[in-house]
This record gives sequence, C-alpha cells and structure tokens, in this order.
Amino acid sequence: IEERDEKILSVLSPPRSLEEVARLGLIYGRRFHVDAWVYMWEFITIKKHLQRMERQQRVSRIGDRFAAA
Repeated sequence: IEERDEKILSVLSPPRSLEEVARLGLIYGRRFHVDAWVYMWEFITIKKHLQRMERQQRVSRIGDRFAAA
C-alpha cells in the first residue's frame, strides 16, 4: 500500500485530478489501458488511495484536483 501511495504522491505536483492520475498508469501500467476493465480498476484503486491519504491529511483537495500535503 505504501509503495502505491508514494507513486501517487510523487505525481501530485502540480495538483492533478483523479482522472489525470489514473491515466498515468501508475498501478497497472499504461500499456494495459487498452482494456476498459483494467483502466476501471486503475481508476478505482487510485481513488481509494487518494481518499485514504486525504483522511490521513497526506493529500489535500483543491477543487477537483489533489495535491501532496
């Protein structure tokens, strides 16, 4: 979990939307995004990580974008 958190945190400067982060393919790799199911799991996984890190105050929300705290 921590390794994925660090990957996500590393791309939040400048602040990015959930969709922008998901399109980077940090979890499963962009080459697998040709499959809509894989992209969906990427999106959901990153969403859950961002929500958890927001509760932990490791990220902050600026409108529809997230930034490392």
